[in-house]
Amino acid sequence: MAYIHYQPTYYPFHVHFCHVAIEDPTLQLGKAHNFLEVIQNIEMKNDYYQVANLQFMIDMEHSLYQIYTNQNN
Repeated sequence: MAYIHYQPTYYPFHVHFCHVAIEDPTLQLGKAHNFLEVIQNIEMKNDYYQVANLQFMIDMEHSLYQIYTNQNN
């Protein structure tokens, strides 16, 4: 299995490879994306990730959460 992380959980782009029997909690928490799906999205529309709205999860203690909530109050 191959998956990627993206901002804000991990700033440098990188790919993880793991055995399919390994249960990685980041896969269930919305912090990782299936690498083959990413490739398919780019093949379908080469600027997919420039126009897509991507969701992500962060803890309330994360500095980005504090910045976001301060800007929207």
